[in-house]
Amino acid sequence: MIVNLVALLFAAVAAPSPTAPLDFLVGHCWVGKPKPTQTDRHCFRRGRDGSIFDHSEGSQDGKVIATSDTRYRWDPSLNAIRYTYQDSKGGKLSSLVKRSGNAIDLGTAPYRTADGKSYVITAKWTVLSATSYQAELSSPSFPMMKRVTRYDRVS
Repeated sequence: MIVNLVALLFAAVAAPSPTAPLDFLVGHCWVGKPKPTQTDRHCFRRGRDGSIFDHSEGSQDGKVIATSDTRYRWDPSLNAIRYTYQDSKGGKLSSLVKRSGNAIDLGTAPYRTADGKSYVITAKWTVLSATSYQAELSSPSFPMMKRVTRYDRVS
């Protein structure tokens, strides 16, 4: 009985996290500058259920103008990491995460605004080092969304 319990404990400790492709973000805050007067800060933490939560604050000239929250969780029915995003203006987005090498593909999905409009957005991150990544966003129907931003770990 004790031998089985010890074996189970070791197996649980040794099992890789299903959110492993994003684990490097957890416990840290990352800051990027989409434009010279803008700052985008993301802070990632792990939830009790193993999910990863990202709280983001976008600032213009030092004043917070928007926030967002994203939850990344393992979806066993899809055998993939699913994320759901919601911003302070009521916009929502949901898609899947795939990682290949240093590329993290957050998919192409509809971003739905609070007033019912929908824009297709593609997001891709590239891990540059243990302390930086680059985020690339694009949307053929929402040109102001097209941007590339480098994020550096600040804590």
